[in-house]
Amino acid sequence: MKTFVACLVICSLSFLAISALELPTCPASSNSGASVCRTSAVYTSACLDGAREACKEYGYRLCSLEDLAAAYDSGVRSTHWGLLDVSHRDAQIHKCEIPPFSRYEGDECFVKVGPEDTWHIANTPRPATNEHAFCCKNDKNDKNDSSTATYQVKITIEKI
Repeated sequence: MKTFVACLVICSLSFLAISALELPTCPASSNSGASVCRTSAVYTSACLDGAREACKEYGYRLCSLEDLAAAYDSGVRSTHWGLLDVSHRDAQIHKCEIPPFSRYEGDECFVKVGPEDTWHIANTPRPATNEHAFCCKNDKNDKNDSSTATYQVKITIEKI
């Protein structure tokens, strides 16, 4: 009986750890805590406008490599490939497979810190024609997001 209870506890904890790392489908629920999600629809990899627009509709933006690295560092993992805000490239939020098991070359592994078996965020210039996209939450301090920017304009009219 004690063995069964211990196994049940360990199995339950393992399930919780795995489910916490799953990448949600967009739009991610506000209580998921995820900063990144993957679209259920696919978009053309030749032009990222459709993917950008879809992310924007969710209140997100198309992810950068830096965003995916931050998501990986926070525990998010996905072996699925997705579009990111770099033309003609796709990526996965996962460890880079190191040769002889992969064909990643040059800059195709974004984070190369520490031992090779910890390198992560594989990205290639060989995306599928149509692919899902990775969308990231807008940072409230993101100065590049014109939809959240506030501008103050002072106009002075002087009579000549």
